[in-house]
Amino acid sequence: MRSRKMILVADTGVLFSAVLHDGLERKVLKSKAFKFVATNGIVRELQKVLESKMAMGSEQASANIGDMKLAVVEDSLFSEKLRRADMLIGKRDESDVPTVALALAVENDGVWSSDKDFEPLCGVVRVWSSRELLAFAAKRRRPKV
Repeated sequence: MRSRKMILVADTGVLFSAVLHDGLERKVLKSKAFKFVATNGIVRELQKVLESKMAMGSEQASANIGDMKLAVVEDSLFSEKLRRADMLIGKRDESDVPTVALALAVENDGVWSSDKDFEPLCGVVRVWSSRELLAFAAKRRRPKV
């Protein structure tokens, strides 16, 4: 029996790293073990960074983001969770509030992030590092004896 893919709310930082560097984040993003969801704000931010820092045209930046196969969730689907998310993380980093709200609002297996601001979410939302996700994916691929 095939196990389902993990659904992860992707934080901006790991997505930037996946695009900009050929490291752990890119391996996680390319893994077939995971599905990723993100906010419109994250996608807009990615678009802006790719266009400015990577000197990509708008179409090329959009194509790179499309290759990520992110499920983009409309703000209206998590807006009712913004207040709670703000209480959980707003004092540490206000820009992370929509990501936490999304994690509280949709079915998922946690947040994928390397951002230390997410650490206080322990017990509320599972936060996965790239290293943990790659170890998890490797363990799932091993044949059972």
